[in-house]
Amino acid sequence: MNFIRTQRNVMIALTFSALSAFDLPVRAQSMESPSWKMKTGIFLVHGEDTFSRERMGGGQVDAGENALLGLSIAGEYALTDRIGIEVGMAGAKANEDDNGMKGKDNEVGEGPAFAPIWLGANFYIVNSENFSFYAGPRIHYVYFSDFEVDTGRTEKFGVEDEVSWGLSVGADYKFPGNAWSLNAEISYMDVDMKISEKGGSETTTVDFNPVMLRLGVACRF
Repeated sequence: MNFIRTQRNVMIALTFSALSAFDLPVRAQSMESPSWKMKTGIFLVHGEDTFSRERMGGGQVDAGENALLGLSIAGEYALTDRIGIEVGMAGAKANEDDNGMKGKDNEVGEGPAFAPIWLGANFYIVNSENFSFYAGPRIHYVYFSDFEVDTGRTEKFGVEDEVSWGLSVGADYKFPGNAWSLNAEISYMDVDMKISEKGGSETTTVDFNPVMLRLGVACRF
């Protein structure tokens, strides 16, 4: 019995020693390289094309012609020092412009809201103590809100939500001695806006395909 008890105690001690030996490098690695990065900032969106309607009396009304300004937030989990998985979301509201007969271009309302949610991978080409540079693919679910256009009468339109792919390239300047950094990113999305008038059957497809420039801050922990 004493031999069996001694043998059991030795096995328990060896098991705990093995677990401790495995756990120490993991803890050391997690202390050296933070696993999470949260980033937020403002972003500017410029679409390839816009939605236009002829205005009664001449001219036209454009929905979403101007660049959109919005906010974004994203979180990234580092699988390794070179690969991260990112989830994020953003939102912006388009303008509605009245382009009249005399060439005036006045903001008269709002176009469709634009709100992508994405999942992607970041591959770090450079990841040094003070600077990182990354690029990677994205898949987006893009929400577009309904909107109205005033062409002399109020016309109501709906926009179908879309699933799209995209690419992002970004960089971080890391402040020495703390977890904060400046973040800049440029992204491209391949997405169309399928727009139909409420109560109607005709659908207009607009090649939106936005390029987005994001500037903000990031925190690693």
